[in-house]
Amino acid sequence: MIFFDANFFINLYVTTNKQHQRAKEIFETIEDEELIISNLVVTEVITVMNIKLKQDPNLLSGVYEELNSVIIKF
Repeated sequence: MIFFDANFFINLYVTTNKQHQRAKEIFETIEDEELIISNLVVTEVITVMNIKLKQDPNLLSGVYEELNSVIIKF
């Protein structure tokens, strides 16, 4: 069981971040594990990507749906 913070997902989904490739490599090595995230982390990821990083609304929608459907939340 692995708990994630918002920074990991921001680096994973924002391809222009300098840690994107490393986050992608880590995610590929642990994708078979039970992944856990809190609702607050989902909110933080979307808020930072929207307000601070000004990401495309379509990307935000996809990230939101993926975080809510694939990852176990508590």
